[in-house]
Amino acid sequence: MQGELKLCPLCGSVATEVTKGISACCSNDNCVLCEPMDINEWQSRPVEDALIKQLDRANLVTNNLLELSTLVDHKFVRIKDILGKIAEMEVTIILKDGTVINSGELARDGIETIMN
Repeated sequence: MQGELKLCPLCGSVATEVTKGISACCSNDNCVLCEPMDINEWQSRPVEDALIKQLDRANLVTNNLLELSTLVDHKFVRIKDILGKIAEMEVTIILKDGTVINSGELARDGIETIMN
């Protein structure tokens, strides 16, 4: 056996190694697992191990999403800064069809869209 004995899967009490490296049991005399059993069987927790792997994957995904969120936030701040600079320029653009676009208004509208 490697490492410390796992806690009792039923009551959560500390395990007792009955025969070194061979058998273990729950230290709680009122627990149904207080009888000695093979130490490898005691340490085997396939469902718990599978859940721990799922949790590790979920934590990895969460961390990646948080990192992505931070990057997106920085991009929005940068876009807002650029739109702010455009808004300060007050350039008037006349399209071929005669449509007049004021860069300041366009940029301010863009900033309002991002902020909402």
